Amino acid sequence: MDWAKLGTRKELSRALLFLLLLFFESPMVNAEELCASAYQLYRQGAYAQAADAFEKCLQGHQPDANLCYYAALANRQARREVRAQQLFTHLARHFPGTPQAAYANKALATHLSASPSPQNTAVVSNSTAASTAVAELDIPEVVKARLSPEERAALKTPIGQDAIKSVLQQQSEQAAEEKRANQIAEAASVRERGDFLPYIDIAEHTAYSDSIRNKIAEAIRLLPPGPRSIILSSGCRVLIVPNNADFEQDPGFDTLGMFLPTKNKIEIAEKTSGRVNRYFKILIFHECGHAFDNGLSQSPIYLSLYMEEANKLSTSEQQELDYYLSGSKGPVECFAQLFSIVCADQHHVRDEMPPHRDLMCKKFPKTLEFVRAAMSSQ
Repeated sequence: MDWAKLGTRKELSRALLFLLLLFFESPMVNAEELCASAYQLYRQGAYAQAADAFEKCLQGHQPDANLCYYAALANRQARREVRAQQLFTHLARHFPGTPQAAYANKALATHLSASPSPQNTAVVSNSTAASTAVAELDIPEVVKARLSPEERAALKTPIGQDAIKSVLQQQSEQAAEEKRANQIAEAASVRERGDFLPYIDIAEHTAYSDSIRNKIAEAIRLLPPGPRSIILSSGCRVLIVPNNADFEQDPGFDTLGMFLPTKNKIEIAEKTSGRVNRYFKILIFHECGHAFDNGLSQSPIYLSLYMEEANKLSTSEQQELDYYLSGSKGPVECFAQLFSIVCADQHHVRDEMPPHRDLMCKKFPKTLEFVRAAMSSQ
């Protein structure tokens, strides 16, 4: 970049905005594999160091809602508010429907409500305002590293300071626009979710039943329209029970959900003896996979594909995927799990990743495509 040619504030604003957006839109790495140290620093309360560590994670790899959320929190705790807002906005935009996105929207709303209104803000000199803008921006180190000493010096000039204020204004307007869009989308989601509440019954009301019913309705809303229509029009219903000991039939193992084919009913437990049910999307996706199955997992084509790919598994892979290989239930459970994977991938449900997703996608590609095609044909 030839900064000698940046003779106007408009040109400098464009150049700085390009640099910042290039950084802010960079994809993210897998948090568990590469950013354990950043999470550790955050838990220890070393927020500035954690924020710097998270910045190194936010480059060149698959996005992750949890990573983005904690990076934003670390920046906010480190008083790098503008960078925190950038990350919260990115999270709300790219991971709608996740708990992290909901928290991000609340974080953005909290900051906006706490910001002083223009009429109540004292008038300051141009030089003071410019220096404040520089301090507030807190350009990330990754962006600074791309600048030459001359370019860094240019940001301290009146033109550079005006450019920074211009970028801040654009980012603020964009965040406000995205917040309005998210509010509209959330309102539509609530209306649609209400359409599915009549399909969900509660066996015994507890303090958690109504909240769980809403979460299940949201999961049903996220099902592909074709399969969802078939499942609901067949008369399938969902029953919420306090504990899995209250299931109509004993599943034979500790589970939070089951499908009763003879009753065309899905039963969901609020808790088991050892754990509380917190993950409803994948649970509903899987059990709805059973409801949608209706014999597809016993068709000759499906069984041929399933057996072909199952027979190629190594010993360790067979042990890991044992639940989807055991006896007559293996093909049925595999179908339901592949159904849940299609649903989760369609909505980027990363907060509740189906168990063994990556391995099943890799080892059962033909079987997965069969399930996907069956869902798409409806």
